[in-house]
Amino acid sequence: MRIIILSCKVIGSKEVKLESHQEGSLCCQAMKLLMACKSISSITAGDGAEPIEIRVIRKWLSFVYKEEYCFLFVDREGTAIEAIGSKRDKAFLDAKLVLQSCYRVTNYLSARARQSHNVVPRAATIKLGRGTHFTPIDDSAFPTNYFNFLPFNRLRDREGNHFLLTDYIGRFDTITSDGPTKTNKRLMKLLVEDDSENFIEVALWEEVANTVNKEALIQEPFPCIIAITSLKVSEFNYLQMKSTAPTHIYINPDIEEASSLATRFKERYTAISINQRNLVTLRELAEKDPSTNSERKFTCVASIISFTQGRTWYYKGCVKCNKKLTPKSAALACENHPDVEQPKLLYCLCATIADTTGTATVTLFDEAMNSLVQTRCEELIIQQGYTDPYVIPDKIEAFKGVTKTFHLQFNNRPQSGSSQYIVNNVSDHTNIPDEEKNAVTTLTVSEDPQQHMMSTPVSEAATISPITLAEEQNDALTIPPVSDDPQQQTISTPVSKAATISPITPPNMCVHKRQLLNSPDEDSKKMKSANAPKSKQD
Repeated sequence: MRIIILSCKVIGSKEVKLESHQEGSLCCQAMKLLMACKSISSITAGDGAEPIEIRVIRKWLSFVYKEEYCFLFVDREGTAIEAIGSKRDKAFLDAKLVLQSCYRVTNYLSARARQSHNVVPRAATIKLGRGTHFTPIDDSAFPTNYFNFLPFNRLRDREGNHFLLTDYIGRFDTITSDGPTKTNKRLMKLLVEDDSENFIEVALWEEVANTVNKEALIQEPFPCIIAITSLKVSEFNYLQMKSTAPTHIYINPDIEEASSLATRFKERYTAISINQRNLVTLRELAEKDPSTNSERKFTCVASIISFTQGRTWYYKGCVKCNKKLTPKSAALACENHPDVEQPKLLYCLCATIADTTGTATVTLFDEAMNSLVQTRCEELIIQQGYTDPYVIPDKIEAFKGVTKTFHLQFNNRPQSGSSQYIVNNVSDHTNIPDEEKNAVTTLTVSEDPQQHMMSTPVSEAATISPITLAEEQNDALTIPPVSDDPQQQTISTPVSKAATISPITPPNMCVHKRQLLNSPDEDSKKMKSANAPKSKQD
């Protein structure tokens, strides 16, 4: 029997148009070639392996299922499915499947989705092997990417539930930390903002962090929109997302969601400088929700009105991680670096700062104090003789009542009696807005920091700075009320069908951002208040 096929055209994903002259009946092999393609949405576990036509979107080696080599396929309809091969077949599959290329796939198996760490919301996956056939096809009708974004206000639904991993989109704000953990594994943390001013920290483990070009990311023009795929949602002090093996990062992807988000950020921050975006009064700061602003950096123009009495102003820390040394036998030792013998002297002061709207308690660690005093802690102690840890040096006391710009953030692990905020840096303040000058009230400081009250306004004819502190130190500010009603809105999250974009895969670069204590491990970065020495009462 013989068949002569003149033309065969695939229309859409299901129809086949055939023009042929036949002699005898069609053979089985010809029938298989002419079978209609199956859509990904119709694949169920255990059904027949009808041909599918797909684009290869991503590939990765699994961390959790260590013998798997995984791919993400998307069809013409924009529906995605995870395809799983064996790690031992990696070379074979890499030779057959090229990223962003399109194929007709036959001779595969279908199975149930895993119990956890699925990258798409499908009840089935497909299994690839050496018997699977991949035929290259035209790629003009296929989406070039796939996202399944979840808005901020639905992240809690996935907390601790890793059956389905999470895709997230937002504005890149800053790199909050980047360094080794206790196990000497790299961990980079990014702060991401959505269009409702919700901030969340995204932790990228070494395998993903090593693909990030930090310098390029930081230098991207405002607003820099990033899409991050396949994240786990968890609680680490506050809500956080962490990378997994299939996590990919896209900078300013050419998709509708990113374009719309960038437009909204531009409209919101028109004619506002980067520093002004985070400039708040202490009253406004008190109204922020710590759970959605845990890693966000704020700027306040204020003055130190008092230092907390009964606490030491310096401590002995580890030369490697800055953590406070603890007694061990007849010496002091670091719990992370027991082999380190010589300690270093580091600042740690608790203070009350005030502006015209309220007060706040803050902790200034070594780097913040160095930016304020411009003198190293060991110099004050060893060279200038300020050896009593409970007597604050005159050089530090002199900064009370001086208007400064404080760059601070929430204290992520507040303990009983600890401060509300951590100061990262202190700088001089020069440009004072007119409205701030007009709202000036003379503040006086009480010897008892717990008793605060407003003093009489200064005459309009007087020439004064934004905050004027009376030397008598009698009274102080009233602490403003705190609101617990943050705004949380959603973002639309349709499946994307857009132009070709690729995740960033640059060479490794290292551009260090300022950290509170330059601590290399994750725990010491989070537990800032634990580094402070105990008070005498403790």
